[in-house]
Amino acid sequence: MQPTPLKHPFTRSAPKWSPDGSKLLVETGRQPTVVSKDLKEETVIGPTDKWVTKSDWSPDGSRISYAFRDVHPGQKEPHFAIYSCNPDGTDHKMLSATGWKGVWSPDGEKIAYHLVKKEAPFRLAVMDKDGSNETVLSTEPDMGDLSWSPDSNKILYEVWNPNEADIVRFDLTTGRKEPILGSPVHSDKTPRFSPDGKTLLFERYHPEGKRTEIRSLDTQTGENSSFLSLKQSNHDAAWSPDGEHVVFSAGSLDNGFDLYVADSTGKSITQLTDWPGYEHAPAWSPDGKSIAFYHYQKEAPPSERTSLQTVDFKPL
Repeated sequence: MQPTPLKHPFTRSAPKWSPDGSKLLVETGRQPTVVSKDLKEETVIGPTDKWVTKSDWSPDGSRISYAFRDVHPGQKEPHFAIYSCNPDGTDHKMLSATGWKGVWSPDGEKIAYHLVKKEAPFRLAVMDKDGSNETVLSTEPDMGDLSWSPDSNKILYEVWNPNEADIVRFDLTTGRKEPILGSPVHSDKTPRFSPDGKTLLFERYHPEGKRTEIRSLDTQTGENSSFLSLKQSNHDAAWSPDGEHVVFSAGSLDNGFDLYVADSTGKSITQLTDWPGYEHAPAWSPDGKSIAFYHYQKEAPPSERTSLQTVDFKPL
């Protein structure tokens, strides 16, 4: 029996830059907020009396999707539902009355999400950007996060059950579903395509050492190998917009996590941060010159433990 993959203990979701790089969509509390690049202006997204989560920018920057649990229009019992609104927090529209974890396709035409109903199995679904044409693609025992291929034709998602933990690829063109590594033998999660779609980075949990490693998969040959030579636990890999670099978090629960940048082959590693606590969930700005991330300090008061930070990046 393979163990369920472990999340980085301090990562709920990474901050997300607006397509023009002027703002950030952040989740550090009960509501997502849109903040300016200088981290001063702030706009709350979604209802302020609910726990709102799983927010995402549309690729053109015109809408923000999010989810929260409530009794929504036409319902008698509470459900998670996906809504969207303008970046200034106006014009809220319900897209799916029974969905969450919505993620926009790179072309901005569709949203992949979990279709969730009481006492029903998990289902991978997709809908048009306006909430129409909801279509169930697959039924699974349990599902984790979703991501898209750069061409918007494939959806990758984590499948968990008591006997395996694997990353599955669903091809919207052919309707074919398959594990990216064949028969699962490890606990793998968090797939991230390179911008050109040729390489996939993912995380593998090793229970014997209680650590996670970032691995690399060649999408043409199917060969996979360790991406980094570090012995530390490493998480949260994110590709730079030009595909030349990867930022990630590495360290341990005892000594903290810091941010590092490697080239696209996992070599030439440079340390970006060395702060007390845990730096994690990095995200590149669209121009590749800044990296936003969350900083966690467990000794701080609860309301101040997680903060949004940014650091500049200049290639050597």
